[in-house]
Amino acid sequence: MKQLLFLIAVSSLVRGVPTQSTTEPSTIPPIAATETPPTYDYIVQIGFNLDEENVPEYLVNLVYTEASSKTITTDDIFSLYGLKTIDRTTTLNFLEKLGFSTEKVFSLDGFDKFLTELRVDFKEFYNRVIIERLNITGNPLRDVLVALNIDINNFSMGMAYGEPNPYDEFRKGNYTNEAVLSALGKADRTLDELFVACRDEFVGKALTFTPERIVEILVRYDFGKDAGLSLWNALGLTMEDVYAVPRFKQLLNELNRELNKVPCLGVLTGTTNISINRKVYETWSNDENVVQPYAESVTRKFILQVLEKEGTEWDNIFLFRAKAVEPYDGDIPSISIGYMKEDIQNCKFVTLENETIVTTDVANAHRHGNHMHIPKGNATSLIPGSPLICDKKLFALAREISGDDIILDTFTASGVAKTFLNGRWLSVGILVGVCVYFL
Repeated sequence: MKQLLFLIAVSSLVRGVPTQSTTEPSTIPPIAATETPPTYDYIVQIGFNLDEENVPEYLVNLVYTEASSKTITTDDIFSLYGLKTIDRTTTLNFLEKLGFSTEKVFSLDGFDKFLTELRVDFKEFYNRVIIERLNITGNPLRDVLVALNIDINNFSMGMAYGEPNPYDEFRKGNYTNEAVLSALGKADRTLDELFVACRDEFVGKALTFTPERIVEILVRYDFGKDAGLSLWNALGLTMEDVYAVPRFKQLLNELNRELNKVPCLGVLTGTTNISINRKVYETWSNDENVVQPYAESVTRKFILQVLEKEGTEWDNIFLFRAKAVEPYDGDIPSISIGYMKEDIQNCKFVTLENETIVTTDVANAHRHGNHMHIPKGNATSLIPGSPLICDKKLFALAREISGDDIILDTFTASGVAKTFLNGRWLSVGILVGVCVYFL
């Protein structure tokens, strides 16, 4: 009996041990991986802001070179600089800052230059400023003339009858600072009152001149664009002063609107590099001294400031350095550049439509030297800089529509000679040339 129980127990243990078996590999097919559609995060829209630090130089240049074509008036210029209301102390301060002798400016010779350049008749000036504006007449006027050591009889005869020349008689007077202060004291007037009366007379006359005439006078006395910019800084003019003059405000607003009128695209080909078509660059190249371009992601919330242009060998594509305007937690996306040696197939043309990414399949892109053609299809307009993506690489940036095609520029340089002109390659080229010569 005991033996039977032992056999049963052993049998149970044997049945409970798991057995190993060899089976054929599973014939169930693996689940196909779903490819994530591209988001094109590396495409950026190029926009423009005014670089306020460079607005002074930009506007001063317009005043000196393009006033008429920009319909800038002399009144606009004088209003900007505050010359219609400037006081004597401010005038003395900016003259000293600019290195002009105040003694020479406020001298008989300086007065003579004002009369001559602004074509002011002395008798008219005397009557309007001394008699009417300062209201110096009668005995106070006689006391003023005596204090200035002017011959009263000759001067009065000249003013009444033209002989002798009243201005010649006036020039014989004493115009030291002490004499002028004494003369003004006789009439109970101040230097500041005299300055304001003279300022209004001369400014009023200057406002009848064209900006070109004013600039011509200034340049003749070595007051060119650099001095105009120095005066801006000496007076401490601000953007608030600029926008207070309607014409200058309008000019800057027009510039900003014109630059941002047509959307333009660029592509991040590195975390700090943006590739831009020449056509896009030309939208701001003439005004790049006053324009600050920026690149805004069309799919993510980051903005890059476009910095200086990098040197490349490409014909029609420029590379710009860029940096984030504000801290951005995510990675800055980018795409590799593809270099086209022949026609290429199965690409996507990517552009914006109503601020939304739109792609078009391109079966064949045909190479023509340093650019390529793709069919325009139903497109009637084009956003410059729209990219052609092939095999997850950037091959070209759109330039323009021509006939039934879209023309795109590729990342190519024309000719070996141009390549050798690039710094490092020039050295290599010279070395190779020398070796070939001696061999």
